[in-house]
Amino acid sequence: EASAMLHRGVLLAVVVTSSVAARASARYAVLGIVDKSDETVRGAVGSVRKMAQPLMTQTEVWEPRIDNGYPNVIVRDDKYELYYGDCVGENSDCSIQLVCYAESADGLTQFEKPTIGAYDLDSVRPDLGVGRENNIVLQGGGVGVTWSDGYVAFGDFCVEGTADAGLPGCPSGFVAVNLATSTDGVSWSDGLEIDWPAPQRYDCHNNVFRNDDGEWIATTRNDVDDRREIAVASSEALDAFDTTHAPNTTLVGSSDHQVYSQITFQWHGLYLGLVAVYDSDDPSSFGSGKVRCKLAYSTTATSGWAWVADDEFIPLGHQGDNATDPRNAFDSHVVFAARPVDDGTRIYYMGGNGPHSGDRNSSLGLALLEPDRFAALAGTGLLETRPVFVSSARLALTLDVLADDGCVFLREINHTTIDHAVRLCGANLTDAPLNASLDAFLGAAVPFKFELRDAALYTLSFLNDSAHSSSFVYS
Repeated sequence: EASAMLHRGVLLAVVVTSSVAARASARYAVLGIVDKSDETVRGAVGSVRKMAQPLMTQTEVWEPRIDNGYPNVIVRDDKYELYYGDCVGENSDCSIQLVCYAESADGLTQFEKPTIGAYDLDSVRPDLGVGRENNIVLQGGGVGVTWSDGYVAFGDFCVEGTADAGLPGCPSGFVAVNLATSTDGVSWSDGLEIDWPAPQRYDCHNNVFRNDDGEWIATTRNDVDDRREIAVASSEALDAFDTTHAPNTTLVGSSDHQVYSQITFQWHGLYLGLVAVYDSDDPSSFGSGKVRCKLAYSTTATSGWAWVADDEFIPLGHQGDNATDPRNAFDSHVVFAARPVDDGTRIYYMGGNGPHSGDRNSSLGLALLEPDRFAALAGTGLLETRPVFVSSARLALTLDVLADDGCVFLREINHTTIDHAVRLCGANLTDAPLNASLDAFLGAAVPFKFELRDAALYTLSFLNDSAHSSSFVYS
């Protein structure tokens, strides 16, 4: 099948026709602009390559169970910053939850856990005798941390305040909030409570970001009939989310395969979601209780979501015969993804080596993705786009071939058949220019028709005239 063939790719060579990479003045995810296609052309997820060893493990006395971990990675000041969840209840449970910090110079070597001194662990676990000698930045759970002209935390957590309220376990002098900002990622202020009514719950990896239009998109969870559902809300300002009703339910699984959390982000005109899908049947037994990472998409944030394909986006690692089998991968049962960084080529995730509700250790993993390859239309057949604004006379494609003789042909522009072969064949290509001039269509919106032959088409882009032409070949 197409999805299996997409797992061909690791970078073997780069063929560049110029030393300066071409830059697109406009780029579109083909999945977001398709108007119609043959049944033999279907959605497909790109192929990730996972690093074999984790980049961080449970090492500290206050990390008896990182649990889901809910990782958040921000690249700033030439380093990779990680905010992750931790459970430090007296029975290694999640009755007390924390947010911790780690960092790596390049994001490819081990993430270190510096002593920050911001949080007095003795306030909730005096028996550990740790005090402030730790890497803890917040107390709370389900917290997503993003960057938008400052750090933004969204979830269910405690910040310094004048009252004891809300979240059970907030230390004296702290108050429960759902959103706060920070200039340094350590000291948090401007705490807000976002009190959505039922069925919304903060028991998930909550996350918020500002979209390309300046609107804030918040992703959280609704619970309906004891079933987890993805919920998304939008607001023009962080302090203006509509709390007269619960956020819109945007994605629904089933009782046995529940959609647990979603990391939402934009990609070339689409909203994409890295969704954690929870197999709830027998969640405590080894070999069951798995959490799989799948990819969903929509053209709008708060409605219209669907799966790109049935396949996992970040596949679970190898599972041995039992919990003590040394062949078990660190991510054999559970994957919770972070927001992609480095133009989408790195997706960090927290992997678990045991069932969701049973014994497991959690570790930070990294999945690598070739540029612009989150989602494609793939197979053999025809597809036609909606009218697309032509901003340059040079059209380029990002594609993978699913067989040695795989090809993508440009068959029509604005419903006019092209009378000569315009095609890209035989290699995985990024921003590869087609031998077709669009001078006659500059400034207009026109549809394009393509024929796929054992190929996956990811993006369509218009190259700046000032850029040198270049194409990257992966095989």
